Amino acid sequence: WALADPVATVRILRILIDNALAHGPAGGAIAVEVVAGAGERAHVVVRDEGPGIGPADRERMFARFERGSAVRHGRARGGFGLGLAIARGLALRMEGSLTLDPGAPTTFRLALPAAGPLPAGDEDRLAEPSATPG
Repeated sequence: WALADPVATVRILRILIDNALAHGPAGGAIAVEVVAGAGERAHVVVRDEGPGIGPADRERMFARFERGSAVRHGRARGGFGLGLAIARGLALRMEGSLTLDPGAPTTFRLALPAAGPLPAGDEDRLAEPSATPG
């Protein structure tokens, strides 16, 4: 569990998944994983099968309208756009972070403040599907 705005969190995940679809290998898998963080953080990891982002572009890609090294050297067109800058801004407003893991595959990590342990009895409620009256 995390202390976060659910609408902002969904928006961040949508941006990350859209980027993975647009920039990952055609037909490649995209994994979204919720990971219990160490201590005070809960993590959502979005991973595609891409080659990763080079060290020169790892932070630059979070800046608005920034161009990557391939664009600056004439090997590609376009830029990073606004999506990742918006996603990082939303994460920061929730006292979280959005980072890119080094190397391959391309892996983004959203870290949010953990809500702490669930109140006694809530574990059972969450583990079992709720019955809806028919």
